[in-house]
Formats: sequence, C-alpha cells, structure tokens
Amino acid sequence: MTRALILCAVIAFLGCQTTGHVPPEAPQLLRCDSNAEIRSPSSDDGATLLDGVSSASQPETRGNTVHAICTQGMVEVPAGTAVLGSTKDEAKRALELCKDDPMSTRDSCKIDHERETPRREVFIGRFWIGQHEVTVGEYEVCMGEGVCTSPAMTGVLCNRNTHIQGLPHNPINCVTWQQADSYCQWRRQRLPTADEWEKAARGSTGQTFPWGEDLPGCEHGYGQRGGCAAWVTLEEDTAQVGSFPLDRSPFGVMDMAGNVSEWTGTAFEDGYRIIKGGGAYSSPAELRGANFMFADEKDADVFIGFRCAYSEEEEAPAPGP
Repeated sequence: MTRALILCAVIAFLGCQTTGHVPPEAPQLLRCDSNAEIRSPSSDDGATLLDGVSSASQPETRGNTVHAICTQGMVEVPAGTAVLGSTKDEAKRALELCKDDPMSTRDSCKIDHERETPRREVFIGRFWIGQHEVTVGEYEVCMGEGVCTSPAMTGVLCNRNTHIQGLPHNPINCVTWQQADSYCQWRRQRLPTADEWEKAARGSTGQTFPWGEDLPGCEHGYGQRGGCAAWVTLEEDTAQVGSFPLDRSPFGVMDMAGNVSEWTGTAFEDGYRIIKGGGAYSSPAELRGANFMFADEKDADVFIGFRCAYSEEEEAPAPGP
C-alpha cells in the first residue's frame, strides 16, 4: 500500500472519538427480482434464502446456490463520454485542499496529484455498478460457499475488520485485491475499471465530488477528519452502507466519497492496483472522484473495500478459486 495512504489512515485514526449512532435501515442483502435464488448453508435445511436473483443468462446451480448474472442492487451507467482526471490547476487546488485540512500532515499532502492529470474525455460503454459497497453479510454468503476466504487480520488496524466485528450491513474491508476479485467473479461480475468508477462517481461532466462542488461536511460522510464522529466509534470504523444520503453520485451510486476506499480492476504497475474513493478518515482532497491511489494487490487494510460492476457485452467470468 502507498506510504502516504497508510500514514494518513493511522494519523487520522489516532484522533478518533467514541460516540454512538443509530444508522438508517440497511438495504437488503443481494436483493434481485426473479425466481433464481442465492442461498447460504446456514439454516436447518442447509440453505437460508436471502433473496431472488435476476439473470441476464440461465442460472447455474452449484451446491446450495443458484448463480446468475444479477443487476438488481446495481446502477446502470449509460454509454457515453465522461470527463475524467484533473487539470494542473485542479491538481494544485487538491494539494491546497489537503494542506487546509487540520488533521493533514506535511507527509500526507505529498501525494502526487499530478498522477490525476491530464483532464481528458473518455468514451465508456454502458455498464452497471453496485449502488453500495459490498457488505459483510454479502461477502459471508460467498465464504459459506467455500469460494471467498476470510478477510485478513494483518495489515493496518485489521484486527478490527468488519467481518470479525460481526457488522453485516457495513462494507467488507481488510480484503486483498484477489479476494475482492474472487467475490465479484462468484457473482458473475467483476471489479469496475478505474475509469468506470470515476465516471460513476463524478457523472459525465466530471464534477469534483459525487454530490457536486460543495466542500464535504458531516452529512456527506466526511467522518473523523471533519469532526463528524457521531457515526464512527473506536470499535466500528465504518458506517452501514447508504447511511449518508448526500454522498450520492449523479447516477445514484452511494458512498463513493465516504465509508471505505475501493479496489478497482485497473493495474497501476505490475502487482499493484488503482484504488478510488475516500473513507471515514480521508481528507477533503481524498474524497474527490479524481483522487488517485494505489496499493499492492496483496495488501489488506481496514480502510479498503470494494464494489462490483458488470457489462452486458462481456462474457460472464469463471468463478473464483
């Protein structure tokens, strides 16, 4: 993981406060709308029905689970040109935004915002992306099928990962890139590319934050660095997905600035993948849709989760190991 990202996370964590919060009702797990079913081997008859699964192809049965392409719970992003990246002036403003954050340090603001340049227009075909980050409860169904492996307890603060804490509606974290990729393949989906993720977060016109140009506040899920600790405690570093209605992109995708940063399918260099999105401890500069981070595929961190994507024209990938 990049040294700057780890340092930012640790420094921000040291400023945590312990407070309470009653989040809104979380969305249903793996909700889809046809006759296919996703089941988990946990009930008396060996399968607990979570919900139906809509399919873009015929469902495939493996064990207690009927697998199919499912776009329910996902947001359609239409084909078209999107404005991505930053101009040099925008990258310079991002650096100043970081410096203005009272919890930022000189080292944490050394992030090379020039990697975001140049600002560019890119055509991106139609795709679907998860409206919410993958939750603990969803990931545990995949674990029950023997496909997904348990999130790490190593790495920065991962002794408090959301799976270990038993938080079914919070985003899964402390997973490596391979674990995230395996989950999405199990769903017959994939990780979004960095360009897809950015378009879904910023809209087609390239606005700065998912909600627009206003600087983030507590209602956007700014988190600890914004003095908004009412939804985060020392025992619970993330919020239930969808807890902040204003952290909503032009396409209706939630939590693309707050909660956890997210793996993408795009390689940065050999063995490293691009990470997008901010989290509970991010600075305002890191909540921008254009913000660029990367980490070793083998890293697992309490501040990194993921969501899945799907493109209709693609052949459904094979299930993960």
